[in-house]
Amino acid sequence: MKINTIKNFLKPYSIFENRKTTINHAFANGLARNGIYDEGDVKQALKLLGQVPSRILCVYCNKKAETWDHLQALVMKGEYGGFGNVLGNLVPACKKCNSAKGNKDWRKFVKGLAIDDESKLKITDQLEQYVDHYKISPSNFSDSVIAGNLKNLDRIKKEIFRLMQEADEEIVKIKKALE
Repeated sequence: MKINTIKNFLKPYSIFENRKTTINHAFANGLARNGIYDEGDVKQALKLLGQVPSRILCVYCNKKAETWDHLQALVMKGEYGGFGNVLGNLVPACKKCNSAKGNKDWRKFVKGLAIDDESKLKITDQLEQYVDHYKISPSNFSDSVIAGNLKNLDRIKKEIFRLMQEADEEIVKIKKALE
């Protein structure tokens, strides 16, 4: 740890700024398609990725996997991206790679890895085959039947954000009164 990392703890905290992304992801996860857990299906998915269930590795760096990465991000530009929590969109990853990739396009992320071109090509080919096998595509939310529901959901999310900002304003007032 570096000495300057304490700066994050010493600055004022904003509920809105620090949790807006969390709320966007919560709404996206709520809308996201979900697969059904079937151990056989997951083992097949891992096999497509050249993995064995007893030793699951990060698809990007081959270190021990600690989480699942969404190849296609759930949230893009603050909105639900249409891809879900389904096989074909989830791959094992270490926390460092998952965090570094964020919501970047996985192809660009692999291209930017600090590894040799042959390894990049191997990873890209394997992930392309994986995606092609499952043929995932984004959910289509243009259906007029759900348009009203989506509008209400967006209104609710905006109201949550407004309340978070209002809470931040109240916190500032309380802190000033305590000075």
